[in-house]
Amino acid sequence: MKQLLPLALALVALLGLAQDNVNKDPAYWLELGLKANGGDALRNLKTLSYTLEYKPPFTDKTNVIKVYLDFVNLRSRLEIDGAVRVNSKERSFTKRGEQVQEGIYSTQPGNFMWDILFNEWPGLRFGKERDEASYVMNVTYKGKRYHQVLTKTKGVSQGFMFFDDGTVAGYFTPKQSTITFDKTEVVGGITVPVKATEFREGFPYADLVYKDYQINPALSPDLFSKP
Repeated sequence: MKQLLPLALALVALLGLAQDNVNKDPAYWLELGLKANGGDALRNLKTLSYTLEYKPPFTDKTNVIKVYLDFVNLRSRLEIDGAVRVNSKERSFTKRGEQVQEGIYSTQPGNFMWDILFNEWPGLRFGKERDEASYVMNVTYKGKRYHQVLTKTKGVSQGFMFFDDGTVAGYFTPKQSTITFDKTEVVGGITVPVKATEFREGFPYADLVYKDYQINPALSPDLFSKP
């Protein structure tokens, strides 16, 4: 037993050293993530559309969300259950039934425009072009180690999660939720999520399925006008 104690202490020391040797520069991970998940194909992503199926707990209902993103003009459109949300740099519109609400865009957490364009996985196309990238932290979910990189863009704080080789592994919002990618595939030269799990307070909360990807589709300007 006495012989095992020094060995255990040595292993703990090695694990601590491995943690210390992880690159702590956020810009390093953002550039590595850009390179590992598509490189030029990802950087040249101008438009994107896909379908997201979101199944929260304690219900049999699956919410189906259609997403349209325009990275050139920085605008987005989401459709869910007959409702429409359009965001641009100037205005935002939300349509539910026959009612349309119009507002001036504000950079607040939860705003679909910046969350999706900059902070969820498509935001990797911007690399280290951020207002702020503040830290790298190692975390573990379901027995896997991830490198979390916290970023801030247009006032919205959110972060990316990477494996050791820079492959995108998910994203997170501080004190809100973490989404880990359970399965990815390559579409048009870009690594995209297919299945994911959302965690809240460290516990699994919802299942997500991504499908129907279109890379650089021709999106009509009418998609982003007042609905």
